[in-house]
Amino acid sequence: MSEQTSIPNTALQTPEPTAVVDSAEAPARKPNLGERVLAACAHLATLVSIPGLLVALVIWLVNRKRSVFVARQARQAVLWQILSNALLLIFIVLLIATAIHEFGGAINTKGSAGQTDMIKLLGALIGLYVVLLGALIICWVSAILGALAALLGRSFHYPLVGRKRRE
Repeated sequence: MSEQTSIPNTALQTPEPTAVVDSAEAPARKPNLGERVLAACAHLATLVSIPGLLVALVIWLVNRKRSVFVARQARQAVLWQILSNALLLIFIVLLIATAIHEFGGAINTKGSAGQTDMIKLLGALIGLYVVLLGALIICWVSAILGALAALLGRSFHYPLVGRKRRE
């Protein structure tokens, strides 16, 4: 008796299509735990102003060639910290200038006009203080959200810093 062996006919089968993916569109590898922690530290360092800026800058400089994820997140943190410090400095200067200007006017004016100037001074100081405090809260909340996103391995982009190029 002869045994028949079945040989698959490969000529009739069509090969599976392979997708050609551009390297710019290729999905990046998932960051490991160490990379995520470093990126989160860069974001959280921005909570302590100038020393935090220096810490985030060091993290970026050390890791910019080692890890794309850490480099991008630390760069975002550095840029956000520079912008935040500049805006907060502007608000503080405005607060001091307003206080000096209005306080000088309130001292030199006598009578009910002096009381009105003092009310304007208090209103201006309270208003600027609230704006300064609101800006500080936005900066802190953004840094915490950035750290949480980094710990989850997600890319985070701060408002106003934006995306310079496709990341």
